[in-house]
Amino acid sequence: MSKRSIPPPLYGVCEFAPTPQRPFWLYVTSGHSNPWHEESDGYDPASQSGAGIEFIFASAERGDWATQCLQNLLAFDLLLEVGHFPGGQPLTEGDRIPIRSPINGKENCLIRNVILSRPASLPTGFQLPFRAGRSPDLYRDHR
Repeated sequence: MSKRSIPPPLYGVCEFAPTPQRPFWLYVTSGHSNPWHEESDGYDPASQSGAGIEFIFASAERGDWATQCLQNLLAFDLLLEVGHFPGGQPLTEGDRIPIRSPINGKENCLIRNVILSRPASLPTGFQLPFRAGRSPDLYRDHR
């Protein structure tokens, strides 16, 4: 059986404009729930895919700061997963992450932390039609 070449992981953040059903900007990470390091013949449909999560951020205002916040959160979680921070565990529901500066870069903004929770007004998971298996969890950053 030949081994296929596994492409390098690709991660990103997608931005979605408000809609009549969702009156806020939505930012969603992409790639964290992909099974980058799994061979297709070893795939277990009962297990989680990749890290098993994607992060989302909802905001009344559009801004590059929201994308940057999720990029930083995603990078931090990836570093935790590979053991870059000794004793650190990957992020999970209920975690509070200090940002150490205003979330949107404006000095009058008092939001300096992100708390992970399941979204109240959005689906908590999804199933891609071309991939069998457990859907990843979605976590929301609270502002």
